[in-house]
Amino acid sequence: HDALPIYVPGLAMHSIVMQRIFPAGSAAVTQQHLLGELESEVDQKEIRLSQKTTQKDLERQIIEFANRAFRRPVTTSQIQPFLALAQTGLDAGEKPFDVLMACYRGILCSPRFLYFIEPVGKLDDFAVANRLSYMLTNSMPDAELLKVAREKKLHHKSVLHEQTERILKQHGELEFVTHFADQWLDLVDIGFTEPDRKSHRDFDPIVQNTMLDETRYFLSDLLKENASVSRLISAKHTFANSRLARYYGIEGVTGEDIQRIDLERGSNRGGLLAQGAILKVTANGTNTSPVLRGVWVS
Repeated sequence: HDALPIYVPGLAMHSIVMQRIFPAGSAAVTQQHLLGELESEVDQKEIRLSQKTTQKDLERQIIEFANRAFRRPVTTSQIQPFLALAQTGLDAGEKPFDVLMACYRGILCSPRFLYFIEPVGKLDDFAVANRLSYMLTNSMPDAELLKVAREKKLHHKSVLHEQTERILKQHGELEFVTHFADQWLDLVDIGFTEPDRKSHRDFDPIVQNTMLDETRYFLSDLLKENASVSRLISAKHTFANSRLARYYGIEGVTGEDIQRIDLERGSNRGGLLAQGAILKVTANGTNTSPVLRGVWVS
């Protein structure tokens, strides 16, 4: 028999363009961080520093890089091994760029980059800047925060509050909530198990991602309202879009955007313990697990 046409919606893709993405900024920004004011030539094969590059030029760039990597001004004793490494490389006739990269590798292998090296006793301003930045952005302090730390102003409560608000506004409160909840609530492990497709035919990655959004928006809303901590356990609302609402069996929700939904009296969807992301993290993929959930609650 001749094949009958199937009149269903479809998608035809005629072409696709892939672009390189630089999460930390463009290639030019990265080059500025690595090479600073050093004269350089860049082609597809390699990067070359000008033959006019002196040892003093390299030392100045190494110190600047170390200040960023160590998240505080380096002392003479801390930077000396790297400056000595640069001098040895240049004396041996190595290319200035290769010498610079060798010093960078040494700096990035240093415990002062890999760990927080904090003074004994009261935290200094740079230690406070580190803790604040990694807490809120999961990354190193930005230029403005380091500037305030150098001015020794971070121990003033008003300045600390001001910087906290600035960082949250600049990076987005939802970004902070996402990093925080990933660790606090183990949401980072949501993809560790795969539900049984026979038992959960309507579950897919879109539902999983929206479950994560539900928890993140729920926590963000709680923080914005400075609401009671009891809402974590018992709430009269949640956040969902039409796809997640349909998965939960909640009617009357339209649109793909996450929105606040008031739950009906008697609904069992209120609070963290009823949210899909939490339930998935504390299950084994096939059945619910009282042991996993008990440990999680504890």
